[in-house]
Amino acid sequence: MDTQRLSHSNPLAAQPAHRRPRRIIFSIVTFLLGLVVGVMAVVVFLLAISGDGRVLSTSLPPSSSDITVQISPMYLTRLIERDLRASGIGAVQNVQVKLGRGDQVTVNGNAHIILGLTEHVTIVLQPLIGACQLKMHILHADVAGITVTEFVTNFESRMNQQLQSNSTNLPAGFVYCQTSVRTNP
Repeated sequence: MDTQRLSHSNPLAAQPAHRRPRRIIFSIVTFLLGLVVGVMAVVVFLLAISGDGRVLSTSLPPSSSDITVQISPMYLTRLIERDLRASGIGAVQNVQVKLGRGDQVTVNGNAHIILGLTEHVTIVLQPLIGACQLKMHILHADVAGITVTEFVTNFESRMNQQLQSNSTNLPAGFVYCQTSVRTNP
């Protein structure tokens, strides 16, 4: 009678001893699989809700300017390529910069994600003037068609630091202020 009571109170006691490790391993594997799927779902959700940056308004260019500075697409390509690597996006290769009419710069390249997987990267930038300095604002960024605009703010700040102009080489006694920017192919 005591043996019957013990077998009903402990369900594991009724099972053969060789099945216990299988159930424990199955439970652990199921838990870890659920954890991985949950983390991936959260990452996909965060990527899905990250939207594009808003277009910032720029001031009208002055009717005349005394000094005009032009930056070549090749210079921008090298600057962007270096800042993309330094910002933690990964190894980006085949960077191409395309200047659009008005105020838009499109950057295309290939990023090595993980385990040799290469995906297409597209970044759309808006050049603008803020506090008398040239700045770049990210309007859109995606990797393999997945929007990642919110995750590349480090790239934007690194690029803006690189674009800070130094007017110490210009004649003294004047106030130098960048007033307008445009992109022409």
